[in-house]
Amino acid sequence: MKSFKIYSLKALFLVFFTLFACATMSGQTIFKDVSNQIPQAAPNGSDTVDADLIDIDGDRDLDIFLAEGTASIAGRSNRLLLNDGFGNFTDASLSNLPFSPFPLNSTSADFADFDEDGDTDIIVANLGPTQLLLNNGNGVFTDASSTLLPPPPIDILEDISTEIGFIDINNDGRLDIFVTNEIPPIPDIGPGGAQNFLYIQNANNTFADESLIRLPNIKNQSASFAFGDIDGDGDQDLIVANVGQNQVLINDGNGFFSSETETRITQEITASRSLVLSDIDNDNDLDLVVANSNLEQNQIFINDSKGFFTENTADALPLLNDTSSDVKLFDFNYDRSPDIIFANSIPNPIGPVGGGHPLAPAPNIIYLNDGTGIFTEASSEFLPENNGISFDIEIADVNGDRLEDILISNANDGQEQLYFRDITPPTQFDKIEPFVSCIIENEDGTLTATFGYSNLNETAAYIPESVRNKLIPNRVDAASDQPVIFLPGTVQNAFAATFTVGMAWKVNKKITIASSRTPKCDTNSEDPLFNISNYPNPFSTTTTIKYTLPKASNVEIVIYDQSGKTIETISNVSAEKGEHTLNIDAITLQLKQGVYFYKITAGNYKMVKSFLVNR
Repeated sequence: MKSFKIYSLKALFLVFFTLFACATMSGQTIFKDVSNQIPQAAPNGSDTVDADLIDIDGDRDLDIFLAEGTASIAGRSNRLLLNDGFGNFTDASLSNLPFSPFPLNSTSADFADFDEDGDTDIIVANLGPTQLLLNNGNGVFTDASSTLLPPPPIDILEDISTEIGFIDINNDGRLDIFVTNEIPPIPDIGPGGAQNFLYIQNANNTFADESLIRLPNIKNQSASFAFGDIDGDGDQDLIVANVGQNQVLINDGNGFFSSETETRITQEITASRSLVLSDIDNDNDLDLVVANSNLEQNQIFINDSKGFFTENTADALPLLNDTSSDVKLFDFNYDRSPDIIFANSIPNPIGPVGGGHPLAPAPNIIYLNDGTGIFTEASSEFLPENNGISFDIEIADVNGDRLEDILISNANDGQEQLYFRDITPPTQFDKIEPFVSCIIENEDGTLTATFGYSNLNETAAYIPESVRNKLIPNRVDAASDQPVIFLPGTVQNAFAATFTVGMAWKVNKKITIASSRTPKCDTNSEDPLFNISNYPNPFSTTTTIKYTLPKASNVEIVIYDQSGKTIETISNVSAEKGEHTLNIDAITLQLKQGVYFYKITAGNYKMVKSFLVNR
């Protein structure tokens, strides 16, 4: 969800800069362009400010809602595109959305079952009054704005909205609404800025305007926002992106916010258009990524875990002055660290006078995270060649293959772009092996086994559908899909499955079978390969690993995380003692809460088991 519509009004007063050359991307990419599966707006294309992927009609696939704006006061009808489950869309706007002879100029939308009747409703921000659309259960909507929302401001300039979202502000179990507003600094109107809105939901599903009760009385050219617990006190704080100084608002725990901007973030003037909170450096707090427009450098701020941000842009991002309207984080290369994608355009020095978007197309950019919050550009590896005046990016599985796809909305009578995740160039599968271990005999006569696979490749392996791994119940042909991405490391995707006769785990056409003959868990078997256990499990600080292994061999214990990354190697463990106490506080990289694996090696014997840290 991202709005950028009002940029077209302010952009008339920006200083234009010279166009710069953009590198052409070529070759095979991980995402392929399937934009032809979206019905394009006729006759003039789209001017989409916000695109959203949401199951509108309750059929368990993701449909598309497009918030349409224009570069003038006149509006353009929003669009609703329904998914057939495979990423082919049909336009249902006329049949499913309320008809209006005078369409509003929309900037943003959000979706939730706010009235708890089992379907998805829509809130739409506009250049003018906000709309609340109620779903009748089949994806057909009626406008309930006049009965459920507070009356709009008398002065329309106080209601030029840029982004909107549902969130439970006061922890009463009901969804409230937050709206960012702006007044561009237009001559004859005066300084820019408007009060943001906060609407609190009542028990009867109506909303009350508590903006000046719960928010600072501050007028800004606000473009976007992000809620998150930045100071670790258990409530949702608020970061607001402004054309000017970005704001940090701290929640008192009851949904009342105070500005602590001056002490918590760098004081500087930027034309920020979007931001996102996420732990980018793997230290368990929320950092901040900001998308700036007007040919400014995008920014990264690192949280000290208490909600005080230090800018690390120079070290974290390549130097590039962009005009970015949206930023999203997603783990594009499946290494368990969030990567960045920016939606871009550039100022157009020969833009139209008196109307239109003074912007020109530019490529969108992907940056990969090295795991510590340092990013390198990898757009050409992932994205086909693309140029657009892009305002919004959404990432979700559109075609049902369990791989996330990318939807990009474009303005200036452009067209939406849809990219499906494809495979990389062929992966070497010879180092991917299935395994099964640890049979448990259940009281009801069933058996439970642990299945998984090992990927000894140095990189992630992207498995095409034809050789996707399968769990085959009772060794028959019926199969259920399992996750597709094989991460590098020793053991991946370990899970338990219960069966009665036999079950096969198929990976890349290789099959391993679990049956009553599979070695059992934690027994006194003379085969040392399967006589390993640890107790307690889960644990918070220490656990004792017990084993029976050949006395003639030195024992090595290696700790891995879920991505296969080595956390700690413990060598020369006494095989004769038969046990080792693992203290996670003594490990160089202390373990956070989650699932980990340990591998014991003694001579030719190896065994891998999982444990759960609960801190």
